[in-house]
Amino acid sequence: MSLSRTSLALLVVGALALPGCTAGSNASSGLAATPTADSTASPNVGSAASPSSVPPSVADKVGLPSAAPGRTTLLAAGPQSGAAIAGRITPGPGALWISLNCQGDGSLVLTIGSASESTVLCGSEVHHSLDKIDSASQTQQLGVTVETSVEVRWALRIEQ
Repeated sequence: MSLSRTSLALLVVGALALPGCTAGSNASSGLAATPTADSTASPNVGSAASPSSVPPSVADKVGLPSAAPGRTTLLAAGPQSGAAIAGRITPGPGALWISLNCQGDGSLVLTIGSASESTVLCGSEVHHSLDKIDSASQTQQLGVTVETSVEVRWALRIEQ
């Protein structure tokens, strides 16, 4: 096969020009930018799960429940995936408000101290729950734990 000088020159110029002229290219490397799992997942500061262990569609939707006006936040934990010791609280007398968001295939068991345990079913859409428990005259420190699978992403806020 024989190429004319003009055809050969166009091939060489085309090969040299394409990497730097491609729309969406990275000028320093000459390569087109390609999103990766790490660059498309939203950052979750303090998250226990890595972006690769939670699908980006789930990681982007579960957020920390908002604080209610007039209440004091005793604990805010997440968003994260899987089981965890969420923290410890020292409630005063009166009601505790537990706001929980979860998403993923499975259930979540929330335990506050030794007397309060609740199970929440999570699913493909974000599940929001708000529970009220009476802490009566308890002023002792209580542990808060979450038992669930790594497929479930959750966040919670406990207020009084």
